[in-house]
Amino acid sequence: MPLDFSQAYFQGELEKKVRNFEKIRKTTVLLFNADMEPPAVDWICNMVRKRKIKGGVDFFIESAGGDLDSAYHIGKLLQESVKGKLTFIVPRYAKSAATLLCCAGDEIIMTRKAELGPLDPQIRLKGERFSALAVKAALGLINQNYTDKKTSLANKLATLLPSPLMLGELDRSLEISKSYLNKLLMGRMFRNGNNKKKVNDISEKLAKKYTHHLYVINHEEAKNELKLKVRLPSLKENDYIYEIHNLQAKINEIRVIQKKLSEHALMKRIINKMDVNL
Repeated sequence: MPLDFSQAYFQGELEKKVRNFEKIRKTTVLLFNADMEPPAVDWICNMVRKRKIKGGVDFFIESAGGDLDSAYHIGKLLQESVKGKLTFIVPRYAKSAATLLCCAGDEIIMTRKAELGPLDPQIRLKGERFSALAVKAALGLINQNYTDKKTSLANKLATLLPSPLMLGELDRSLEISKSYLNKLLMGRMFRNGNNKKKVNDISEKLAKKYTHHLYVINHEEAKNELKLKVRLPSLKENDYIYEIHNLQAKINEIRVIQKKLSEHALMKRIINKMDVNL
């Protein structure tokens, strides 16, 4: 089966499943499968305007995370644009900044294999990415070594840390992530002013509680530990969510193959041209 035909087929099947899901839920479905970056803000804005949304929205999200500022911007845009119920649906994962975005909704629907993740900001240091919490833990370790008079080890560890200016920025970024989360949660999920303490507890946990950035927050932890408004899909919803998720995955696989074939064809033309010139 040719790739172009396969993509058109699966795209058609995806559109059918989405339309049926909209009829069942009486909502408008938006599909998002990308990193949280500034271009995503424009894409969501255009999509909302194009669909002419009047009622509730089911926002399917598949994202490893990205830029917290962009996620917050998208969250505020959706809160202001959607007049009905705003539900985020996580078939598999919505990590880091994508978790922040999910907290902009009235509720989150997570499958049994879905996962959210902590909001601790990431920094790039000597070619690797580290959590702001990991850097703060390293500071504590250095301090302990100085206390224990292990100055040579403490000095060596200190050379691996970012500059004092960047350390200050890390503290500030943790507070920004908490502030963004508070505003989004108070905008929909916990719009009642009496929930301020609950919202502060949630933001504190998501920003500082978890041991590492890839920590798996499944539906049980999101509901029972974090106290977010999370539920499992009904049996009928579950079937549609998995079918939509699988069709999206197939379309993405085809796109990756097409990109590789295009790159291969381009390289082949360049090589052939070089042979001719030689």
